[in-house]
Amino acid sequence: MQSPNPKNTEQKSEKQPQVIEQQEQKETLELPIQPEDLQANNKETQEMAAKNIESNLQKLQSMEKINPPHDS
Repeated sequence: MQSPNPKNTEQKSEKQPQVIEQQEQKETLELPIQPEDLQANNKETQEMAAKNIESNLQKLQSMEKINPPHDS
């Protein structure tokens, strides 16, 4: 009956470092951000969003060809 206990304590000690890592990540997020970085990031985000919208539209259109809407 004693053998499961050491395993449980090992699992708990493994989980603690992960929590510490998450806290460190939050601290790095609070660093000051330069406006130039935001603009560049914004452009990248807009480009990614446009690509996502286009690919989603293509998926929708191809799905409608296979399975036309029931309303019509």
